[in-house]
Amino acid sequence: MDFYKSKEIYDIFDISGGNLSNTLLPLLDYKTIEQSGKRLWGYSDLTALMNGIYKKTGRSSMLYQIRNIVRDAEGRQEKEFEDYYFKNKKDLFSFSFSFIQGDGMHGIVIGGNIRCLLKLAGTPYFPDMDGCILFLESLHGNPALVESFFSQLEQIGAFEKAAGILLGTFSEMEEQQYSPSPEDLLSRHIRKNMPVAKTYEIGHACSSKALPIGEYLSIEK
Repeated sequence: MDFYKSKEIYDIFDISGGNLSNTLLPLLDYKTIEQSGKRLWGYSDLTALMNGIYKKTGRSSMLYQIRNIVRDAEGRQEKEFEDYYFKNKKDLFSFSFSFIQGDGMHGIVIGGNIRCLLKLAGTPYFPDMDGCILFLESLHGNPALVESFFSQLEQIGAFEKAAGILLGTFSEMEEQQYSPSPEDLLSRHIRKNMPVAKTYEIGHACSSKALPIGEYLSIEK
């Protein structure tokens, strides 16, 4: 909260992941956050914090790990980050994708790491899924675990309310080439006409792009 109150700080960057960000949600001053105009940047476990902040304030956050600018040996991340902040270029947010079904989706982006988003289920911090683009990615998880996450989202009505689903990387499943794939597992839990797209450029990799949570996105074939 000191960062949100400080006049010298433009945005707030978290360099961690882990498990505890949802424990901060009852402790935050949401009026101060809303009035500050500042954005929180983070990934993984920060999914819970970013979606909770959006639910309470309507303020967007950036799903992005600032450590990528030093983890990426090719230097592309550093250049794209600097170009965004100092030249207003948007390459950091430009990602490739392909549609698995449907040909377009439009709405406010909600979500992030699937495990950490589900920490908010049943709480006052769970975001409204009506008409949203639901973005989902995962670091760890075999097919049984990932399908249990998809099943929970189906059971709480998230898939029925969402306008479309954007899948990021599911690191362990894709590295180990597990079967069924995340895409195949998801198909068991969504309606047949649900637009679904896949990107390999947003997730836990050091090459990952940034994705605004709580902002409007439109993607088409």
